[in-house]
Amino acid sequence: MNKELLQKIVDSDYSVPEGIDPKGMVPGLVELLGSTDLVAREGALETLWNWGMTGQFDDETLQSIGQQMADNVVRGLGEAGTDSVFLRAFSALILGLPIALDERFAEGLHEGRSPFLSSEQVREWCGRALESLRGENDLRGFADGKGWAHAVAHTGDALCHLARSPHSRPEEQEQILKAIVDRLTCPTDSVFVQNEGGRLMRAVYHVLLRGELPRDTLIGWIESFAKTPDGREWGWGETFGLDFCDHRAANARVNVCEALRSLYFLLKLGIRRRHSEEEAKNEYFAFYDRPIEHREGLMDAIISVLRPMYGGLYPAE
Repeated sequence: MNKELLQKIVDSDYSVPEGIDPKGMVPGLVELLGSTDLVAREGALETLWNWGMTGQFDDETLQSIGQQMADNVVRGLGEAGTDSVFLRAFSALILGLPIALDERFAEGLHEGRSPFLSSEQVREWCGRALESLRGENDLRGFADGKGWAHAVAHTGDALCHLARSPHSRPEEQEQILKAIVDRLTCPTDSVFVQNEGGRLMRAVYHVLLRGELPRDTLIGWIESFAKTPDGREWGWGETFGLDFCDHRAANARVNVCEALRSLYFLLKLGIRRRHSEEEAKNEYFAFYDRPIEHREGLMDAIISVLRPMYGGLYPAE
């Protein structure tokens, strides 16, 4: 892909240049998702998304894009500090494109288009995204000189689309929740400072909007944050004390606390709605107006987990 042509597309509000076949541009745009040139990488991302949303790709192309993104999110998985993170991270964002369009087509938001994904495809892609979330070792948010990496946050965005997809069964929804708790409680050298936990909890909120998991499953999931993966309490005497500190566990403790606070305020305030009253008449947008079942119980469970993690800070029950 010629970067000058890409900049021309961006500058023209993503209009398709005369004589250009969008389908033929896909391989070059996908390659640029892994570029270390932050301008080119962001331009390729926005071009693919805008062209998808404006109907420039047929069903076969969208399926192909989705499969390529699902393959990309595990390429180089396990590496840290290398440039492979950019392809994984930005492919995770585009993975949401065919999933979102499949649902939008089903709700009649694009005239003349019908759903085109199979449940097997979407579930396979979900498995790849969860593999990526668990296995990602490059936890950089912003890479100086190269721009945003943000692989964990971007995977959280992909999981939002996967969680709300009609192809997602309760089994997949539980798998999403389990992978998120595993990621956040994992002892680590990194503290998430770019709202990675909040982005993961947005995916949780999408699961809650589905309203298909029982109360006991959801409460049990929140309670699973209360201890380290090896069963220790997060606080005094177990992960730190007067003469010792398990630094990796202490970092995970911060990640857990920040994420649970994000979920608490999502439950309290709701999620930002980007639609008009007219659009809200369509089920695709009305999804965000659904009530959250067991909302108060979930908020109470979060408080019960957080209170001992901040020993001495909050009033006793």
